[in-house]
Amino acid sequence: YPFIIYLFKSAFGKGWYFGLVIFQALFSALIYPLAYLTGKLLLKKETRSLYYACICLLLLGGYSTRALFVMTDLPCAVFFMLGVYFSFLAVINKSWWFAAISVITLSFAALIRPVLMFYPLIHLLLLWYVAKLYGNSGNRLVKRIIILSSVLLLLGSNISSYRMYYYYKTFTPTDVLSYNFLYTPENVSDVENKTSEYKKEVEKINAEPDWRVKCQLRKTYFLDFLRKNPVASVRYWMDGAANHLLSTHYIETAIMYRYYKRDLPKAKQKKKKSEVFAVVFYTLFIAGFLFILL
Repeated sequence: YPFIIYLFKSAFGKGWYFGLVIFQALFSALIYPLAYLTGKLLLKKETRSLYYACICLLLLGGYSTRALFVMTDLPCAVFFMLGVYFSFLAVINKSWWFAAISVITLSFAALIRPVLMFYPLIHLLLLWYVAKLYGNSGNRLVKRIIILSSVLLLLGSNISSYRMYYYYKTFTPTDVLSYNFLYTPENVSDVENKTSEYKKEVEKINAEPDWRVKCQLRKTYFLDFLRKNPVASVRYWMDGAANHLLSTHYIETAIMYRYYKRDLPKAKQKKKKSEVFAVVFYTLFIAGFLFILL
């Protein structure tokens, strides 16, 4: 992602941010035809439910509302969907070209956000399913495409790990996960009025000069915290899941409500408005699907 930002800074100078936002808005629009085309390949037919699903995807606003933010999430998701779509085409059309495009785009998605370390195993199973679906599983060329593309993807999706090993002798692709370990102790401690204990632990961790040791200390602290506070931690996770599922992206970013997802615990009335809207939306969503399918 820094490479993408660098390209726009080089091309647009001080106006790089607006150039990147315009690019993200156009690029994110690919997700809708990609979702439709991928669904069509998996269902092996064109149905009204595909149109309805794409309309609902658009109304949820998960991509359009994120185009204004310089974040890794959106380009990673679109490149990932591009890779999945072309990998299906590779198996169906017995094409090395499509296989090469899929490996490149999926590897690029992994470079933007190194969360696809173990995806090649899922990729192998997914392509095998598509091959059986289209009656190509016995074809020797298709078998080679599935196996070779999965092996190449295993290498491509772990480029960040190789880089880290070259410089630091560790296969950890990023230290972001270790920071995420602290979210649960931080938020649970805030609710349980144990903030001072949390701050002391964080100070100890931050005093460690080696970032690799810091990652391990955060993980150890997280696991120890779970053992001591299992119920409170599960309650926090369930509340977080509810906040994500019971708030559409348009509502959570709307200026009229003046809040973001992370402010929900401190804005119960606004959260309630979002939940009511979300319940109505998802009810219509499910009812519409049942009507189309039945």
